Amino acid sequence: MAESATVPAPQPVLLVTGAQAAGKSTVGRAVAELAPRGVFLDGDTFWQAVVAGRADMDRRPTGAALAQLHLR
Repeated sequence: MAESATVPAPQPVLLVTGAQAAGKSTVGRAVAELAPRGVFLDGDTFWQAVVAGRADMDRRPTGAALAQLHLR
């Protein structure tokens, strides 16, 4: 008979949001380092992974770029 795997208990997820240059990455990394198995995932990594429909910010942003900025 095969051994059954134990499922670990769910762990909390902390999402840090805020304005640009507010220190979100600094806070996120610091908090992740406090956890025994902490992970820091930079939101820019996910943003760059969007391959279709992404509208980047520019000196004169489009309406789509502004709408996507507000979704972040």
